[in-house]
Amino acid sequence: RVLLAAASPYFKDVFTRPCKDSQGGEVVLQEIAPTILQSIVQYIYTEEISLTLETASELFAAASKLEILPLVEICCRFLLKKISMQNCIGLYRLAQAYNHQAMLHATVRVIILNFGRFCEDDDFLSLDLSTLITILSSNGLGVASELEVYKAVRRWLRFQPTTGHSLINELMRHVRLPLLTDRELVEVQLDSERLGDVQLHWKKLDSEERLHESGGFREGMYDELIACVDSQMWEDQELENDFLMGCYDPHVEKWETFPGLKHLTHPACVALVDKLYVSGGICRNSHLDALYEFNSFKGQWTELPSMSVPRATHGFVICNQRLYALGGWCGFHEFLNSAECFDIAEQVWTPISRMPFVLSRSASTVLKKKLYLLGGATGLTGFWQFHRGLLIYDISSNTWTQVSLDNGFFSAGAVSMTTGLYVIGGYTEKRTRDW
Repeated sequence: RVLLAAASPYFKDVFTRPCKDSQGGEVVLQEIAPTILQSIVQYIYTEEISLTLETASELFAAASKLEILPLVEICCRFLLKKISMQNCIGLYRLAQAYNHQAMLHATVRVIILNFGRFCEDDDFLSLDLSTLITILSSNGLGVASELEVYKAVRRWLRFQPTTGHSLINELMRHVRLPLLTDRELVEVQLDSERLGDVQLHWKKLDSEERLHESGGFREGMYDELIACVDSQMWEDQELENDFLMGCYDPHVEKWETFPGLKHLTHPACVALVDKLYVSGGICRNSHLDALYEFNSFKGQWTELPSMSVPRATHGFVICNQRLYALGGWCGFHEFLNSAECFDIAEQVWTPISRMPFVLSRSASTVLKKKLYLLGGATGLTGFWQFHRGLLIYDISSNTWTQVSLDNGFFSAGAVSMTTGLYVIGGYTEKRTRDW
């Protein structure tokens, strides 16, 4: 009893207080199969558990009831590795029954990404209203046309004969009608007039107005491309061509050239959905404070409000609809430790806390709402002065933290994944190029 009570708050409660599960000194667990309970007791004694796809769900439910949190997490990790279109609804119901947020998020994500197929399955009809609204509101919905979303809503409503009529207006607010083609709009209009349960209002919009009114495309309506911005290592190189931007489509393995900016080297760039932002750089030996936005649908550049100082070879990242320009240099080897933030919605630059020291040519990325500058150069006195470490900027506290590294590097790229940060390419202290 002592061991069981130490491992499980449920058992501790049963052993110390009168309750319905405790009868005459015995604990009755009618909802847990004997084999599952035996596995749990074995886990409590040995901290070892054998999981299969068949037993993991039962063990998760039993461990949740008994409040054995380490076992709950072990089962959850196992189940999430096995998640698929076939079992995601079962796992969703399991997570919902025990209010396990990580599993709920993961299962809903699978539904969202595969919505085009999932909405035709009978399991779709059993979704509760709040989950359905969460799915319909997602930009990540895997559909090629918004007509699929409209038809899915209609199908779900037909399965709710007593409440469907009262829910139609609420659900239709999450259908992005402006994304429909003209032919699809006619189909939806005729369908709504035939059913007579919703009043739709129409107005004529151009393509950009449609995108703005809808709140953006769904993930299944566009292809993600890899943008490559042309630059040079040394600022004294002759620039033979204009600044170029290439886009690589991994699906067809082909490159396409997009229009660039005139005579620009050493800029920094980041992408946000259908927009590309390019800041600073050097043009004809002059350092720039400019910020440009490239609209991939129009194929056009727009100049936005300038930074407070010229910057080149600087860190440049985006987080929560804000651009961050970090360090760099503002003249020939004039290094900077200043940093600033651009609010895309408000179109305004604001200074943020200065970096602990000047830094240029660092790799920059974002992870969990913190900005990272990895490596870089802190000066040039005959040879590059490598920064052996990384700087971490906490947006919420407006503070910088330093972390040391064994080796220095600069002009590398960096990406963040759920598992951590990855640095690609660049120059090391031995002045050899690593790719």
